[in-house]
Amino acid sequence: MPGCAHAAKRGTFTNVKGRVQKFMKAVEPRGDARPEWEFLDELVFNVSGQNGFVTVEGLFNEMAKAVPAFNGLTWAGLGDSGVTVPL
Repeated sequence: MPGCAHAAKRGTFTNVKGRVQKFMKAVEPRGDARPEWEFLDELVFNVSGQNGFVTVEGLFNEMAKAVPAFNGLTWAGLGDSGVTVPL
């Protein structure tokens, strides 16, 4: 499972102060590498027969519903500069 480097995918990170920010893809992945969330999507489908998450935005939105500190935050709600959540 060749996961790609951080510069070759989109996603979010949360720093130690609770700041949640997006990061965007800067370069194309090399070879067969791809974002790890795509492996998770395939795993969910292969184990349960249900579609997992079709986009990284959808995965983030579902995760935010399940993590109390994110309190229903959405990918779109992060905007360009991110938001701070309570830790």
